[in-house]
Amino acid sequence: MNSIHEEILQNLNHRLLQQTVVINTLCNILVDSKIISQKKLQKLIDSNLDSVEEQLKELEKKEKDDEIVSQILTNYMGPMGQA
Repeated sequence: MNSIHEEILQNLNHRLLQQTVVINTLCNILVDSKIISQKKLQKLIDSNLDSVEEQLKELEKKEKDDEIVSQILTNYMGPMGQA
């Protein structure tokens, strides 16, 4: 792997680590302050995760549908501008 890719991966890993630390800290503050219980927080996180996963599945399906339509139009009509 070349050095540019390694640098990008290191940068992404660093950002992910920072985000993880911030999120864990905020969750601990919420639970320690008794704003929300650990159990309720976990349920909320799981629910939000499920929602985001469902949105990603819908987006992937839409992209596949759009790709299929594009392939059909290209296969049956040819490239645009070539009559």
